[in-house]
Amino acid sequence: MANDPFPFDLGPKPERGFLLTFVLLLTMGFYFLTAFSILVYLFGAAGPQVETPPGTNPRLLPYVAGLSLSCAIGAWGIWRWRRWGVYLFAAAAFVALVIDLSLPKPALGSFFQVAVLLLIILLIRKKWAHFE
Repeated sequence: MANDPFPFDLGPKPERGFLLTFVLLLTMGFYFLTAFSILVYLFGAAGPQVETPPGTNPRLLPYVAGLSLSCAIGAWGIWRWRRWGVYLFAAAAFVALVIDLSLPKPALGSFFQVAVLLLIILLIRKKWAHFE
């Protein structure tokens, strides 16, 4: 190892498989677009004529943008085989679920987020040793 020119291990990483690749790409794209569109709305680039959907409290939009960005970064971490990505995605999903259930009219979109988390955990369970 003393003559090795690389200071880190370049060992093979496990294959993601089609379904995990599809789920992670879809998740990253969806949550990045959600966060971006909310931030565009909040900073007024969409114009003052845009209204939020009925039943949506505009004060929650910054939190939704933050949670969406956290989920996208967590999915990217999972893509890069990092354990913090799984933990970040799980934390954001459960915070979104708690916030959603505490609303007078829950949107229930957070159940989809938790379902995606459970699917990702199911797909990576045998590859957990490869996460850094």
